[in-house]
Amino acid sequence: MERTRRIKSRSSPAWTHTPSSDKPAFLLLHGAWHLPTCWSRLIPHLHAHGHPTLAPHLPSSGANPPLHNWDPDIAVIRSSVTRLARDERRDVVVVMHAHSGLAGSQALQGLDKRSCSERGWGGGVVRLVYVCAFMFAEGWTQVPPGTGDGLGPNITVDLSRGIYYLHPSHVKSMMYQDVPDGEVAAIAEQLVPQSLAGNWCTSTFAAWRWIPSTYVITLGDQKATVAAEEWIVKSAMESGRCAVDRVVRKKVGHCPHWSQAEWMAGFLVEEAGRSVR
Repeated sequence: MERTRRIKSRSSPAWTHTPSSDKPAFLLLHGAWHLPTCWSRLIPHLHAHGHPTLAPHLPSSGANPPLHNWDPDIAVIRSSVTRLARDERRDVVVVMHAHSGLAGSQALQGLDKRSCSERGWGGGVVRLVYVCAFMFAEGWTQVPPGTGDGLGPNITVDLSRGIYYLHPSHVKSMMYQDVPDGEVAAIAEQLVPQSLAGNWCTSTFAAWRWIPSTYVITLGDQKATVAAEEWIVKSAMESGRCAVDRVVRKKVGHCPHWSQAEWMAGFLVEEAGRSVR
């Protein structure tokens, strides 16, 4: 018997699905300005393959008043893994899109499968999938504290309110390059302001050093973003210990979970299969 529930989480629900199978669960972490609804095309495909999913709302998206740091996001990520790995005794594949790679990489210390097993949990995190996501080493600060420097010319920063956002006219060129204009307009209406302060936090842990990881470079993205993704992967692999064991380059836009959901699901199912020990 299958159960599908919506769990209220501040301004947006999280979707959870618990099939009868013991396949790894996917923890889906959305990027900046988005809500868990951004996974609505992908999730049915994952469910069709018998995989549980949990798509929590990361509070930094849409928080009012805005957050002062990334701690609330990290708390949500850790509690979500705990629920899946300890309470439901499931292995977990964490999928991070874009901005969520910052908090996601920081949040997973001690939640890898080995560490969880040592605590008597039935599951643990067995793989990370970074989809055009931030994946930085310890000591990284995304934006100089107190500023919005480096966020990009098409991003509007409101320092007085502690937020940054994307004007609807830039949504297609920055994130939904391979999505029809009509759909993009509807998507743009659903985007929310992003808390700025999470970008001011400095990383102290890099989960991709310890947990087998896959990186997806979205070749249909903006040229500058593709170049940044290539640099991120190269830097990680040259920085010492690195558990990134697969890099996939795919001609898709910035949000393949929306524009090519069927392909994305098949790819994630494959990655989950590679992670079963």
